Amino acid sequence: MMYTDMVTIGFTIVITSILAVWIVKSIGLKHGWVATVRKDRWHQKIAALHGGVGFIPVIIVGLLYLGYSGNYIGATDYYEMTTYWQLIIGASILFLAGLIDDIWQINPLSKISVQSFVAILFIWSTYPVYSFTSSALINNTIVFIWIVGIINSINLLDNMDGLSAGIVIIIATTIILLSVLSYPNIPVSFYIAIILVCGVMGFFTFNFPPASIFMGDSGSLSLGYMLAILSLPTDLNLKYTYLGFVFENTNIQMLLVPILVMAVPIFDTSFVTLSRISRSVKISQGGRDHTSHMLVSKGLSEKHAISVLYILSIIGGSIVISSYYISNMLFTGSLIYALILTSLGLFLNKRKSKIENG
Repeated sequence: MMYTDMVTIGFTIVITSILAVWIVKSIGLKHGWVATVRKDRWHQKIAALHGGVGFIPVIIVGLLYLGYSGNYIGATDYYEMTTYWQLIIGASILFLAGLIDDIWQINPLSKISVQSFVAILFIWSTYPVYSFTSSALINNTIVFIWIVGIINSINLLDNMDGLSAGIVIIIATTIILLSVLSYPNIPVSFYIAIILVCGVMGFFTFNFPPASIFMGDSGSLSLGYMLAILSLPTDLNLKYTYLGFVFENTNIQMLLVPILVMAVPIFDTSFVTLSRISRSVKISQGGRDHTSHMLVSKGLSEKHAISVLYILSIIGGSIVISSYYISNMLFTGSLIYALILTSLGLFLNKRKSKIENG
């Protein structure tokens, strides 16, 4: 019954998100709330701003419905409930902070402070299931860095039409498939990820190149936070016990799973960060030096460039999923995948870019 209901809920969210984003786009174009063409930005046509206002509230309302319906969240499971509500609270806070930044452009330190606050709030209020090491301090530090890092990686990935939204859909779909592997004990992550995919799909309809609206920080910060939480081993995804008989939940394996799922945002952030440090450029500064831009500079079209990154993201998720069926696939696949990404990074950095970097 619940799965049938999810079809209806998902369809409703997609249609509502499409309508809401269209309204936000129409208002933005009418009132001049648009992104103009700039030297340090990639887009070549005017597009409406504040796309996150259209689909993030739809996602949050969908999550609230799940939480209050009592059919999907274990009402008697305190830790599951606490983690679930922290996901909603953190996403809501970052949505508002991102919207403020989109409108008034707050400084990077203020943005990091808000991100740090929601990360610390999550760590403080949820059950410590992240047993990467025997030290609670080290475990919590890893989780803190992960949450803040993924939030910013999704934000930085929003640098070309359709890229960030498409990667988010792929990552969330991977989480759905991983959740299904635990059948008949379907975790809450299954329902959350479906709502996430459906909400972002509504926005993606207008963001696929050539984009007519951008999500802004109100969208990317919230999405980054939700994906960071969903990819951690928590009560929301049964702490990855659906893969337990293959992985035995050893420390390195518990780290590899989320890294593989989030590989493309992590790779792009690392690539840009190292590039800017080597050129003594501020990491927070905008620029045309992301992985997608470098692929275009090597001769690919924009659609082909984002397709390459889509495929790389699918490969990362596929390695984790196939590990359920193939012994040692996680370690072997991770090694091969790391070599592929490293080779790509070296190739893109080998010759001088044809694009003027910001």
